[in-house]
Amino acid sequence: MDETLNRNPEEPALGASPSIPPLPELIKVVDHSPVLERSARKTGWALGRLVAAVRETQEKLRGSGRGSASEKIRVITERSRARAQESGEIAASRLQEWGEIARERGEEVMRRAQEWCNQAQARARIAAQEKPVQVALAAGAAGFVLGMTLRIRRARHE
Repeated sequence: MDETLNRNPEEPALGASPSIPPLPELIKVVDHSPVLERSARKTGWALGRLVAAVRETQEKLRGSGRGSASEKIRVITERSRARAQESGEIAASRLQEWGEIARERGEEVMRRAQEWCNQAQARARIAAQEKPVQVALAAGAAGFVLGMTLRIRRARHE
């Protein structure tokens, strides 16, 4: 039973869809964040435990000829509820971790965008101070091109 749960993740599973690329190709696409990898590992571990528990329950039900059907159903129901609750708690914690990661990455993107805008403003100020005539001519040319574009577009839509 352990060998089925601990198989090589690079080997395709039985009945795997041929349209899904193999794991190494998927890994190339994914960002290798240690936090994401740890979360994925924990999620896989929890799902593996859930699968093992279901298989164990199936084997116990097959092997036990004694006991009433209602008792077997009660045992299965209790185990299923416990596993579902455990899986739900694990999923909620993973979702919270992923939310934190998304927030951190969003903050990083915002910081980089602000930094880029500040650099562009500084370059524009320096250019305006060093070459004011060229900047004025460039602004006038840009305004002229924009005005002509708007006028042509308006004329086409009327």
